[in-house]
Amino acid sequence: GYPAGGCTTTREVLELGKAIITLPANFLGSRWTLGYYNILNDTKINDAVVAKNELEYVRLAVALGTNSNNIRTDTEKRIRDNVHKLFHRDKPIQEWTKMFLDISPVCIHSDNDTKKNDEDTGNKGNRHNEL
Repeated sequence: GYPAGGCTTTREVLELGKAIITLPANFLGSRWTLGYYNILNDTKINDAVVAKNELEYVRLAVALGTNSNNIRTDTEKRIRDNVHKLFHRDKPIQEWTKMFLDISPVCIHSDNDTKKNDEDTGNKGNRHNEL
């Protein structure tokens, strides 16, 4: 939404299969809704809900609010058909894990490395991370 970010609110609206108009600005806080729509990956949805300026924001809101040419009906069906793409995704988990491992001062070993090291040193499970 505009001018607020819309992270949680947008996600809740999309979970209900409803559309929300957005006017993304240059900063992250105003781009959450656009980001969610981009994950849905349907250009017809974006055409119906992503404004490029304030005048277009009003035009899109009126079209959606009045269901002009069935735009709201079509857009909300497309949202319901694609909203599953927002949830249960592995890629964000992988990216967060990678980021934390990249910035971590702790040396992380796989279980296989730890088992091999235990065998080499005679360590029987007394493990700790070294900083």
